[in-house]
Amino acid sequence: MSRTARAALLGALCALLLGPAAAGAIQTVAYSDGITQRGIAAIAAGPDGNLWFTERDGRVGRITTDGTVTEFVGSGPLLAIAAGADGAIWFSETLPDAGAALGSVTVDGTVRGGFPIGPPPGSVLSLASGPDGALWFTLLGAEQNVGRMTTAGAVTRYASTYGPSQPEQIAAGPDGALWYAEGGSFIEPEHPSAGTTFRGLVRITTAGAITPFPLRARGVRPFDLTAGPDGALWFTASGPAQQIGRMTTTGRYTLFDARAPRNRFLGSIVSGPDGNLWYTVGGGRVGRITRRGLVTIFRTPSRAVAPGDLAVGSDGNLWMTATRAIVKIVPPRGRCVVPRLVGLRFAGAKRRLHRANCTVGAVAAPRRAHRSRLVVQHQFPHHGARLPAESAVDVMLRR
Repeated sequence: MSRTARAALLGALCALLLGPAAAGAIQTVAYSDGITQRGIAAIAAGPDGNLWFTERDGRVGRITTDGTVTEFVGSGPLLAIAAGADGAIWFSETLPDAGAALGSVTVDGTVRGGFPIGPPPGSVLSLASGPDGALWFTLLGAEQNVGRMTTAGAVTRYASTYGPSQPEQIAAGPDGALWYAEGGSFIEPEHPSAGTTFRGLVRITTAGAITPFPLRARGVRPFDLTAGPDGALWFTASGPAQQIGRMTTTGRYTLFDARAPRNRFLGSIVSGPDGNLWYTVGGGRVGRITRRGLVTIFRTPSRAVAPGDLAVGSDGNLWMTATRAIVKIVPPRGRCVVPRLVGLRFAGAKRRLHRANCTVGAVAAPRRAHRSRLVVQHQFPHHGARLPAESAVDVMLRR
Protein backbone atom coordinates (compact mmCIF):
# COMPACT_ATOMS: atom_id res chain seq x y z
CA MET A 1 0.00 0.00 0.00
CA SER A 2 1.42 3.41 -0.97
CA ARG A 3 2.14 6.10 1.63
CA THR A 4 -0.65 8.27 0.21
CA ALA A 5 -3.12 5.39 0.37
CA ARG A 6 -2.11 4.56 3.96
CA ALA A 7 -2.58 8.19 5.00
CA ALA A 8 -6.01 8.34 3.36
CA LEU A 9 -7.08 5.05 4.97
CA LEU A 10 -5.86 6.13 8.38
CA GLY A 11 -7.64 9.47 8.11
CA ALA A 12 -10.89 7.78 7.12
CA LEU A 13 -10.72 5.26 9.96
CA CYS A 14 -9.84 7.93 12.53
CA ALA A 15 -12.74 10.07 11.42
CA LEU A 16 -15.07 7.08 11.55
CA LEU A 17 -14.01 5.74 14.93
CA LEU A 18 -12.96 8.72 17.00
CA GLY A 19 -13.29 12.02 15.22
CA PRO A 20 -11.06 14.79 16.65
CA ALA A 21 -7.47 14.26 17.67
CA ALA A 22 -6.44 14.21 21.29
CA ALA A 23 -5.15 17.46 22.78
CA GLY A 24 -1.48 18.30 22.96
CA ALA A 25 0.28 20.20 25.74
CA ILE A 26 0.83 23.95 25.89
CA GLN A 27 1.61 26.45 28.64
CA THR A 28 -1.30 28.70 29.61
CA VAL A 29 -2.07 31.31 32.27
CA ALA A 30 -5.57 32.73 32.92
CA TYR A 31 -5.84 36.30 34.25
CA SER A 32 -9.09 37.46 35.86
CA ASP A 33 -8.03 39.92 38.60
CA GLY A 34 -9.25 43.39 37.71
CA ILE A 35 -11.89 42.19 35.23
CA THR A 36 -15.15 43.25 36.87
CA GLN A 37 -17.75 42.00 34.41
CA ARG A 38 -18.57 38.85 32.53
CA GLY A 39 -18.87 38.91 28.76
CA ILE A 40 -15.46 39.74 27.30
CA ALA A 41 -16.05 40.18 23.58
CA ALA A 42 -12.88 40.85 21.59
CA ILE A 43 -9.16 41.47 21.98
CA ALA A 44 -6.48 43.26 19.95
CA ALA A 45 -2.81 44.13 20.29
CA GLY A 46 -2.15 47.81 20.96
CA PRO A 47 0.72 50.02 19.80
CA ASP A 48 1.87 50.33 23.43
CA GLY A 49 2.82 46.65 23.67
CA ASN A 50 -0.29 45.79 25.71
CA LEU A 51 -3.46 43.89 24.82
CA TRP A 52 -6.80 45.72 24.75
CA PHE A 53 -10.23 44.12 25.03
CA THR A 54 -13.92 45.01 25.09
CA GLU A 55 -16.54 44.02 27.66
CA ARG A 56 -20.16 43.87 26.60
CA ASP A 57 -21.31 46.01 29.54
CA GLY A 58 -19.49 49.05 28.12
CA ARG A 59 -15.94 48.79 29.42
CA VAL A 60 -12.62 48.73 27.61
CA GLY A 61 -9.84 46.77 29.27
CA ARG A 62 -6.05 46.89 29.00
CA ILE A 63 -3.89 43.98 30.07
CA THR A 64 -0.12 44.10 30.19
CA THR A 65 1.94 41.09 29.17
CA ASP A 66 2.51 40.34 32.87
CA GLY A 67 -1.26 40.20 33.49
CA THR A 68 -2.06 43.59 35.06
CA VAL A 69 -5.58 44.74 34.09
CA THR A 70 -6.95 48.31 33.93
CA GLU A 71 -10.52 49.07 32.88
CA PHE A 72 -11.96 52.21 31.27
CA VAL A 73 -15.65 53.08 30.87
CA GLY A 74 -17.09 53.49 27.38
CA SER A 75 -20.65 54.24 26.21
CA GLY A 76 -23.13 51.42 25.88
CA PRO A 77 -22.45 47.79 24.89
CA LEU A 78 -19.05 47.25 23.25
CA LEU A 79 -18.07 44.53 20.80
CA ALA A 80 -15.30 44.81 18.17
CA ILE A 81 -11.86 46.33 18.79
CA ALA A 82 -8.80 47.21 16.68
CA ALA A 83 -5.70 49.39 16.85
CA GLY A 84 -5.99 52.48 14.63
CA ALA A 85 -3.40 54.18 12.48
CA ASP A 86 -3.60 57.22 14.80
CA GLY A 87 -2.08 55.32 17.72
CA ALA A 88 -5.42 54.93 19.53
CA ILE A 89 -7.52 51.83 20.17
CA TRP A 90 -10.87 51.86 18.39
CA PHE A 91 -13.97 49.92 19.40
CA SER A 92 -17.58 49.54 18.35
CA GLU A 93 -20.36 50.69 20.68
CA THR A 94 -24.07 51.39 20.71
CA LEU A 95 -25.11 54.93 21.67
CA PRO A 96 -28.55 55.51 23.26
CA ASP A 97 -29.68 58.04 20.64
CA ALA A 98 -27.42 57.52 17.63
CA GLY A 99 -27.22 53.72 17.52
CA ALA A 100 -24.09 52.07 16.15
CA ALA A 101 -20.88 54.05 16.55
CA LEU A 102 -17.12 53.78 16.82
CA GLY A 103 -15.23 55.16 19.80
CA SER A 104 -11.58 55.25 20.74
CA VAL A 105 -9.28 55.25 23.74
CA THR A 106 -5.72 56.51 23.81
CA VAL A 107 -2.99 54.34 25.26
CA ASP A 108 -2.98 56.52 28.40
CA GLY A 109 -6.68 55.77 28.96
CA THR A 110 -8.46 58.85 27.57
CA VAL A 111 -11.81 57.72 26.12
CA ARG A 112 -13.18 59.77 23.24
CA GLY A 113 -16.88 60.03 22.44
CA GLY A 114 -18.43 57.84 19.77
CA PHE A 115 -18.65 58.68 16.07
CA PRO A 116 -22.04 57.50 14.70
CA ILE A 117 -21.69 55.41 11.57
CA GLY A 118 -24.98 56.40 9.97
CA PRO A 119 -28.70 55.81 10.27
CA PRO A 120 -29.85 52.75 12.25
CA PRO A 121 -30.66 49.90 12.24
CA GLY A 122 -27.39 48.08 12.45
CA SER A 123 -24.62 47.30 14.89
CA VAL A 124 -20.92 46.93 14.17
CA LEU A 125 -19.91 43.28 14.16
CA SER A 126 -16.23 43.46 13.17
CA LEU A 127 -13.53 46.12 12.97
CA ALA A 128 -10.12 46.30 11.29
CA SER A 129 -7.50 48.92 10.49
CA GLY A 130 -7.07 49.30 6.73
CA PRO A 131 -3.93 49.99 4.68
CA ASP A 132 -5.36 53.46 3.94
CA GLY A 133 -5.23 54.47 7.62
CA ALA A 134 -9.01 54.22 8.06
CA LEU A 135 -11.14 51.87 10.16
CA TRP A 136 -13.14 49.31 8.20
CA PHE A 137 -16.15 47.52 9.67
CA THR A 138 -19.03 45.16 8.95
CA LEU A 139 -22.57 45.82 10.11
CA LEU A 140 -25.26 43.49 11.38
CA GLY A 141 -28.79 44.10 10.14
CA ALA A 142 -28.18 46.91 7.63
CA GLU A 143 -28.39 47.19 3.85
CA GLN A 144 -25.09 49.06 3.43
CA ASN A 145 -23.30 46.60 5.65
CA VAL A 146 -19.63 47.32 4.99
CA GLY A 147 -18.16 50.65 6.05
CA ARG A 148 -15.09 52.85 6.24
CA MET A 149 -14.44 55.54 8.83
CA THR A 150 -11.48 57.90 8.96
CA THR A 151 -9.94 58.63 12.34
CA ALA A 152 -11.63 62.03 12.07
CA GLY A 153 -15.07 60.36 11.89
CA ALA A 154 -15.95 60.63 8.15
CA VAL A 155 -18.00 57.56 7.13
CA THR A 156 -18.58 55.82 3.80
CA ARG A 157 -20.88 52.80 3.53
CA TYR A 158 -21.09 50.04 0.90
CA ALA A 159 -23.55 47.27 0.10
CA SER A 160 -21.94 43.84 0.24
CA THR A 161 -21.95 41.57 -2.84
CA TYR A 162 -25.49 41.23 -4.15
CA GLY A 163 -28.92 40.97 -2.57
CA PRO A 164 -29.43 40.83 1.21
CA SER A 165 -26.38 39.34 2.88
CA GLN A 166 -24.48 39.28 6.14
CA PRO A 167 -20.75 39.97 6.24
CA GLU A 168 -18.97 38.47 9.21
CA GLN A 169 -15.38 39.34 10.20
CA ILE A 170 -13.20 41.75 8.21
CA ALA A 171 -9.40 41.93 7.99
CA ALA A 172 -6.64 43.62 6.03
CA GLY A 173 -5.44 41.32 3.26
CA PRO A 174 -1.93 40.65 1.98
CA ASP A 175 -2.69 42.52 -1.28
CA GLY A 176 -3.46 46.03 -0.03
CA ALA A 177 -7.23 45.43 0.07
CA LEU A 178 -9.72 44.48 2.79
CA TRP A 179 -11.30 41.03 2.90
CA TYR A 180 -14.33 39.81 4.79
CA ALA A 181 -16.18 36.54 5.25
CA GLU A 182 -19.79 36.12 4.23
CA GLY A 183 -21.77 33.19 5.60
CA GLY A 184 -24.81 33.33 3.34
CA SER A 185 -28.45 32.39 3.95
CA PHE A 186 -29.29 35.79 5.44
CA ILE A 187 -33.01 36.46 4.94
CA GLU A 188 -34.70 39.81 5.45
CA PRO A 189 -37.83 39.17 7.56
CA GLU A 190 -39.84 41.56 5.38
CA HIS A 191 -38.70 39.87 2.15
CA PRO A 192 -38.14 36.15 2.83
CA SER A 193 -37.95 35.36 -0.89
CA ALA A 194 -35.00 37.72 -1.35
CA GLY A 195 -32.46 35.73 0.64
CA THR A 196 -29.05 34.97 -0.77
CA THR A 197 -27.10 31.78 -0.41
CA PHE A 198 -23.73 33.34 -1.26
CA ARG A 199 -20.97 31.90 0.92
CA GLY A 200 -17.38 32.88 0.50
CA LEU A 201 -14.78 35.57 0.96
CA VAL A 202 -15.19 39.06 -0.45
CA ARG A 203 -12.44 41.50 -1.44
CA ILE A 204 -13.06 45.22 -1.20
CA THR A 205 -10.48 47.77 -2.30
CA THR A 206 -9.89 50.98 -0.35
CA ALA A 207 -11.85 52.70 -3.15
CA GLY A 208 -14.86 50.43 -2.53
CA ALA A 209 -14.63 48.02 -5.51
CA ILE A 210 -16.06 44.67 -4.42
CA THR A 211 -15.13 41.22 -5.79
CA PRO A 212 -16.80 38.11 -4.32
CA PHE A 213 -15.04 34.74 -4.30
CA PRO A 214 -17.59 31.99 -3.62
CA LEU A 215 -16.99 28.74 -1.79
CA ARG A 216 -18.71 25.99 -3.72
CA ALA A 217 -18.29 23.31 -1.06
CA ARG A 218 -21.75 22.37 0.18
CA GLY A 219 -22.87 24.15 3.34
CA VAL A 220 -19.51 25.76 4.22
CA ARG A 221 -20.01 29.06 6.06
CA PRO A 222 -16.87 31.17 6.61
CA PHE A 223 -16.67 33.28 9.75
CA ASP A 224 -13.27 34.81 10.59
CA LEU A 225 -10.20 35.33 8.41
CA THR A 226 -6.64 36.58 8.54
CA ALA A 227 -3.72 37.24 6.21
CA GLY A 228 -1.43 34.22 6.45
CA PRO A 229 2.37 34.10 6.39
CA ASP A 230 2.21 32.59 2.90
CA GLY A 231 0.43 35.49 1.17
CA ALA A 232 -3.00 33.81 1.26
CA LEU A 233 -6.15 34.31 3.34
CA TRP A 234 -6.87 31.71 6.04
CA PHE A 235 -10.35 31.40 7.51
CA THR A 236 -12.54 29.43 9.90
CA ALA A 237 -15.75 27.89 8.60
CA SER A 238 -18.70 25.93 9.93
CA GLY A 239 -20.98 23.55 8.07
CA PRO A 240 -21.37 19.77 7.95
CA ALA A 241 -17.90 19.78 9.57
CA GLN A 242 -15.80 22.49 11.16
CA GLN A 243 -13.06 23.46 8.71
CA ILE A 244 -10.09 25.74 8.19
CA GLY A 245 -9.78 27.23 4.73
CA ARG A 246 -6.97 28.75 2.71
CA MET A 247 -7.76 31.03 -0.22
CA THR A 248 -5.33 32.73 -2.57
CA THR A 249 -5.93 36.32 -3.59
CA THR A 250 -7.21 34.98 -6.94
CA GLY A 251 -9.91 32.88 -5.25
CA ARG A 252 -8.45 29.36 -5.31
CA TYR A 253 -9.14 27.62 -2.03
CA THR A 254 -8.41 24.49 -0.03
CA LEU A 255 -10.36 23.21 2.98
CA PHE A 256 -8.88 21.27 5.92
CA ASP A 257 -10.59 19.37 8.72
CA ALA A 258 -10.31 21.53 11.87
CA ARG A 259 -10.61 18.46 14.13
CA ALA A 260 -13.09 20.24 16.39
CA PRO A 261 -15.02 18.11 18.89
CA ARG A 262 -18.61 17.42 17.96
CA ASN A 263 -20.99 20.38 18.44
CA ARG A 264 -18.11 22.81 19.00
CA PHE A 265 -17.86 25.77 16.64
CA LEU A 266 -14.82 27.68 15.46
CA GLY A 267 -14.15 31.35 16.14
CA SER A 268 -11.17 33.63 15.61
CA ILE A 269 -8.08 32.80 13.53
CA VAL A 270 -4.71 34.59 13.56
CA SER A 271 -1.29 34.19 12.00
CA GLY A 272 0.79 33.01 14.94
CA PRO A 273 4.25 34.09 16.06
CA ASP A 274 5.57 30.62 15.19
CA GLY A 275 4.68 30.82 11.48
CA ASN A 276 1.54 28.68 11.85
CA LEU A 277 -2.15 29.59 11.96
CA TRP A 278 -4.01 29.45 15.30
CA TYR A 279 -7.77 29.37 15.83
CA THR A 280 -10.25 29.06 18.68
CA VAL A 281 -12.67 26.19 19.24
CA GLY A 282 -15.70 26.15 21.54
CA GLY A 283 -15.08 24.56 24.92
CA GLY A 284 -11.90 26.49 25.63
CA ARG A 285 -9.71 24.84 23.00
CA VAL A 286 -7.32 26.30 20.46
CA GLY A 287 -6.14 24.70 17.26
CA ARG A 288 -2.89 25.05 15.37
CA ILE A 289 -2.66 24.33 11.66
CA THR A 290 0.56 24.33 9.67
CA ARG A 291 0.73 25.73 6.16
CA ARG A 292 0.60 22.12 4.93
CA GLY A 293 -2.69 21.54 6.77
CA LEU A 294 -1.52 19.46 9.77
CA VAL A 295 -3.72 20.17 12.80
CA THR A 296 -3.16 19.83 16.55
CA ILE A 297 -5.81 20.72 19.14
CA PHE A 298 -4.85 22.06 22.59
CA ARG A 299 -6.87 22.58 25.75
CA THR A 300 -6.79 25.79 27.81
CA PRO A 301 -8.10 26.63 31.31
CA SER A 302 -11.20 28.16 29.75
CA ARG A 303 -14.33 26.03 29.45
CA ALA A 304 -16.43 28.67 27.70
CA VAL A 305 -18.88 27.09 25.27
CA ALA A 306 -18.45 29.87 22.70
CA PRO A 307 -15.01 30.12 21.05
CA GLY A 308 -12.93 33.07 22.19
CA ASP A 309 -11.19 35.83 20.27
CA LEU A 310 -7.43 35.70 19.61
CA ALA A 311 -4.62 38.23 19.31
CA VAL A 312 -0.84 38.01 19.09
CA GLY A 313 0.93 39.93 21.83
CA SER A 314 4.18 41.87 21.73
CA ASP A 315 5.66 39.12 23.95
CA GLY A 316 5.36 36.55 21.14
CA ASN A 317 2.47 34.74 22.82
CA LEU A 318 -1.19 34.27 21.91
CA TRP A 319 -3.89 35.93 24.01
CA MET A 320 -7.46 34.61 24.08
CA THR A 321 -10.68 35.91 25.59
CA ALA A 322 -12.70 33.74 27.95
CA THR A 323 -16.01 34.54 29.67
CA ARG A 324 -14.41 36.49 32.51
CA ALA A 325 -10.68 36.12 31.96
CA ILE A 326 -7.89 36.63 29.45
CA VAL A 327 -5.80 33.53 28.75
CA LYS A 328 -2.15 33.76 27.74
CA ILE A 329 -1.08 30.88 25.51
CA VAL A 330 2.61 30.16 25.07
CA PRO A 331 3.10 28.29 21.77
CA PRO A 332 5.31 25.20 22.07
CA ARG A 333 8.90 25.86 21.06
CA GLY A 334 11.18 23.56 19.11
CA ARG A 335 10.45 20.66 16.79
CA CYS A 336 8.63 17.37 16.75
CA VAL A 337 10.73 14.96 14.69
CA VAL A 338 8.28 12.11 14.16
CA PRO A 339 9.73 8.78 15.36
CA ARG A 340 9.03 5.39 13.83
CA LEU A 341 6.04 3.87 15.63
CA VAL A 342 5.04 0.97 13.38
CA GLY A 343 5.49 -2.33 15.20
CA LEU A 344 5.47 -0.81 18.70
CA ARG A 345 2.82 -1.47 21.28
CA PHE A 346 0.65 1.60 21.84
CA ALA A 347 2.01 2.26 25.33
CA GLY A 348 5.56 2.30 23.99
CA ALA A 349 4.54 4.44 21.02
CA LYS A 350 3.14 7.09 23.37
CA ARG A 351 6.39 7.19 25.34
CA ARG A 352 8.42 7.51 22.15
CA LEU A 353 6.22 10.35 20.91
CA HIS A 354 6.61 12.17 24.22
CA ARG A 355 10.41 11.87 24.07
CA ALA A 356 10.35 13.24 20.50
CA ASN A 357 8.37 16.35 21.54
CA CYS A 358 5.27 15.05 19.71
CA THR A 359 1.81 14.08 20.94
CA VAL A 360 -0.75 11.37 20.19
CA GLY A 361 -3.35 12.41 17.66
CA ALA A 362 -6.37 10.44 16.46
CA VAL A 363 -6.31 6.73 17.28
CA ALA A 364 -8.10 4.11 15.19
CA ALA A 365 -8.38 0.83 17.08
CA PRO A 366 -10.49 -2.33 17.11
CA ARG A 367 -13.51 -1.97 19.34
CA ARG A 368 -13.51 -3.46 22.84
CA ALA A 369 -9.74 -3.86 22.80
CA HIS A 370 -7.26 -2.76 25.47
CA ARG A 371 -5.24 -0.14 23.60
CA SER A 372 -2.02 -0.43 25.57
CA ARG A 373 -1.60 -4.02 24.29
CA LEU A 374 -2.32 -3.19 20.65
CA VAL A 375 0.41 -2.67 18.04
CA VAL A 376 0.79 0.32 15.73
CA GLN A 377 0.03 -0.76 12.17
CA HIS A 378 0.17 2.62 10.39
CA GLN A 379 1.09 6.17 11.38
CA PHE A 380 0.64 9.63 9.90
CA PRO A 381 2.71 11.71 9.41
CA HIS A 382 5.45 9.23 8.53
CA HIS A 383 8.59 8.87 10.62
CA GLY A 384 11.26 11.47 10.00
CA ALA A 385 8.79 14.30 9.34
CA ARG A 386 9.89 17.56 10.97
CA LEU A 387 6.90 19.36 12.48
CA PRO A 388 6.20 22.07 15.07
CA ALA A 389 6.59 20.95 18.69
CA GLU A 390 3.71 18.93 20.16
CA SER A 391 2.33 18.07 16.74
CA ALA A 392 -0.30 15.33 16.71
CA VAL A 393 0.65 12.00 15.13
CA ASP A 394 -2.27 9.75 14.15
CA VAL A 395 -1.98 6.00 14.54
CA MET A 396 -3.90 2.90 13.46
CA LEU A 397 -3.69 -0.03 15.86
CA ARG A 398 -4.10 -3.78 15.40
CA ARG A 399 -4.18 -6.76 17.71
